[in-house]
Amino acid sequence: MKKIIYFQDGTTTVIGIDTPVTLVDAQAKKIAAIRAHFESLVAGLKADAAPYEVETWAVQTAEYSAWAANNTTPTPYVSALAAARGMTLADLIAKIGAKVAGLASIQGAQHALEAAVNAATTQAELDAVVF
Repeated sequence: MKKIIYFQDGTTTVIGIDTPVTLVDAQAKKIAAIRAHFESLVAGLKADAAPYEVETWAVQTAEYSAWAANNTTPTPYVSALAAARGMTLADLIAKIGAKVAGLASIQGAQHALEAAVNAATTQAELDAVVF
């Protein structure tokens, strides 16, 4: 007898009598699907920006974090960017902060799902992890 398992990422696995799938194998497959899903979310965010802009996100994030801790901290890159865009530094910092929070939410949700997958001790518990 064969059983077909359908995964949320659209893939299937056929299990036969002599090809059992272990919980560890199913967990690995589910984690791979979770990572692919969240990678596509981040790729969508990156698609809205020019590649060179994405390369500056680390600098923008560092300057945002420093400014958030002390708004007298120099922010050479973000200050120049704000001036070129005709925005106040505070307005651009707020936009950067929203993006940082959005990416953190995506990463946090991914980590929570992966933790739930890793904590599953039965197939039923694993099946209950949905995204």
